[in-house]
Amino acid sequence: MLRGKEIFKLKPRLAMCASMVGSNVNVLIDVGTDHAYLPIYLVKEGMVDSSIALDRLEGPLLNAKRNIEKYGLQKKIKTIISNGLKNVTPQKSGTIVMSGIGAENIVNIIKEAKWLKNSEITLILQPMTKEEIVREFLANNFFKVLEERIVIDSGKVYVVFKVRFFGEDQSYLLKNLDYPFFGHFLKSEKTKDVKLYIEKQSKRLRKKLNGNVN
Repeated sequence: MLRGKEIFKLKPRLAMCASMVGSNVNVLIDVGTDHAYLPIYLVKEGMVDSSIALDRLEGPLLNAKRNIEKYGLQKKIKTIISNGLKNVTPQKSGTIVMSGIGAENIVNIIKEAKWLKNSEITLILQPMTKEEIVREFLANNFFKVLEERIVIDSGKVYVVFKVRFFGEDQSYLLKNLDYPFFGHFLKSEKTKDVKLYIEKQSKRLRKKLNGNVN
């Protein structure tokens, strides 16, 4: 455990992502890191040995560098300006987090980084919208969803996916027309969060039926 300044509390979305990373991760890549709160937290808590914090814009990356220096983690967390994973050396193992990003962007990043088709790499995906796009892509491209969790943040409902590539056909999931929009939640325990998620997705489906494609 690293010593130093008291660690901050993550907001619910990032806290959920952190909880799904696990422990003893050799390297974590945070795509769209912004302030680098997630890698800082995970390294400080001893869950991750080292991290690469990515952002496509210089402004957010400068904020990330300042925070990394504030917690004395320059040797543990490297920052790289990168659109998705384009400027990252392919990894043989580790965990990659894509949080606070649109579903289309997540899918495009995975498509472009062929090296993610590796069972030693774990993906933690938290799309801001249209998670059905993520589910359809994963099912059609041999990525297996190991876990899905719902999180409420600032009154909005989000889903976080834990995913790996095993090369196993998952397209059978799409035979259930509800799956892209609801995942496994229709059959899961109807907790308050699950009910909120089902309500949110049901409203979106009704809008689509009425001609609103969003």
